[in-house]
Amino acid sequence: MVDWKKIIISFFAIMFIVLFSGCLGSDDTDFDTNLNAPDSVSIEFIPGNPPDQIYEGTPFSLALKIENEGNDKINSGDMWVHVIGVDPNSIKEFSNYDCNSFSINAGSGLIPFKDYSFSFSRYNEGTGELLVNYIKESDTNTKTISLGEEFMLEEDFYLTVNNVAPDGTIEGTACNGPSSEATDVTAVNFFSKEITTSLIPSVEVDGKKIPGGITQVSWDALKYKENISSDQQLDFLAKACYIYSSKATGRACFNINPYSQVTGTQTCTVNGEKEVGNEIGPIKITKMNEYYTGKNEGKQRYTFTLTIENIDDGDVFLRSADLENCMDLKQNELNRVEVTKFKIGTIDYIANGQCENNEVYLTNGVGEWNCMISKDPITGYDLVNIEIEYGYTQQTRKTLTLKNSFEDAELY
Repeated sequence: MVDWKKIIISFFAIMFIVLFSGCLGSDDTDFDTNLNAPDSVSIEFIPGNPPDQIYEGTPFSLALKIENEGNDKINSGDMWVHVIGVDPNSIKEFSNYDCNSFSINAGSGLIPFKDYSFSFSRYNEGTGELLVNYIKESDTNTKTISLGEEFMLEEDFYLTVNNVAPDGTIEGTACNGPSSEATDVTAVNFFSKEITTSLIPSVEVDGKKIPGGITQVSWDALKYKENISSDQQLDFLAKACYIYSSKATGRACFNINPYSQVTGTQTCTVNGEKEVGNEIGPIKITKMNEYYTGKNEGKQRYTFTLTIENIDDGDVFLRSADLENCMDLKQNELNRVEVTKFKIGTIDYIANGQCENNEVYLTNGVGEWNCMISKDPITGYDLVNIEIEYGYTQQTRKTLTLKNSFEDAELY
C-alpha cells in the first residue's frame, strides 16, 4: 500500500530545500563585473555642421547628435546642451531672415529679390569696395560696401559679398526679413538649449545591443560678424549636462554563527570583498566589502563599504544642481553623488533610515560610502541592489577655419 503521508512529507521537504537554497544563492553565481562599458551618453557634431572651413560672412550651422548609450532613461528636461569656446559677441544669427545666394557681374542688370532689386555698378580691386544699387518701390539707393563685410542696407535688407572671381563674377548672400526679430546671440544662454524629449535607455536582447534614444539640437543661420585680416581658428566645445543613475547588483553573506568561519564550518564567507556587477554608466561601484560587527537587541549587525568611482572623463555633480547653469557649478556641487538605494532582499536600508550620510564626495574620481545595518539572523546569501544618482557631463569639440574673404579673393 502506498504511504501517501510519507510521499507528501518528502515532497514538501524537497520543495523547502529547493526554495531555501534558491533564496540563499550559491557561491558560483556570475556577475557582470565589466568596468569598461561605454559612456552613458555620446555627443558629436553632425558632419558639416559646422564645416571644416568657411569664409567670413558665410552662414553656417551648429548641429549635434546625442545618443543615450547607457541603461538609464533620461527624462524630458533632464538634459541641457551648451556650446562655448567662441565669444558670442562675434556671432550673429539670422534665422528670421529669408536668405539666398547670388552670382552676378558688375554692371549687369538688376536682380529681383523679395521686396528689392539690386545690382553692382563698380568694383575697386585696390580697396575691395563695391558700389551697390538697390531699389524698393521705385526708391533707388546707392551705397559703397566692402568685400567680405556685412551690411544692413535697410531695416529689412541685409547683403554680404563674399568673393569676386577673376572673371568679375560677384558672389554673395542677400537676406530679407524683419531685423527687429533677429536673435541677439549675446543674450544670456543663447548657446544653451534644454532637451525636451525623453531618451530611452539602450538594452540588450539575445546578446544584441538595441540603441537608446537619439535626438538632435542645432543653431542655424549663424554668421561671424567681426572683420578679420587673416584666417582664424574657431574652436567650438559642446557639453551635455544631464541627470543619470547607475545601478549595481552584488551578493552579501550572512551567518547565524559568523564565528563558525573560523572553525571552517561556514556556509559562505561573511567578511571580505564581494563581487558586484554594474549596468552601463560612467559611475560604477568597483568594490563592495562586508564585515560582521556584532549583535544588538537580538539582531546581527553588518557593515558594508562601497567604493564608488567615476570611470569616464566627464564631470560628476549633484543631481540637484541647475542644469541650465551647469557650466558654472559650485564647489559644493562638483564631484558628488548620492546613494539612493541599498536594498538587501526585500528591505531598502536607505528607505528605512538605517543608512545615513548618503552623499559621497569623490576625490580624484574615487569615494567611499559606509553603512551598518541590523537584520534578523539568517544563514546564506542574499542579493544586494544598489542605485546611485548624480548629474554628469559629456563633451565634444569641433575646430573650423574662418577664411578672410578679401585676402583669399582673386582680384582682377
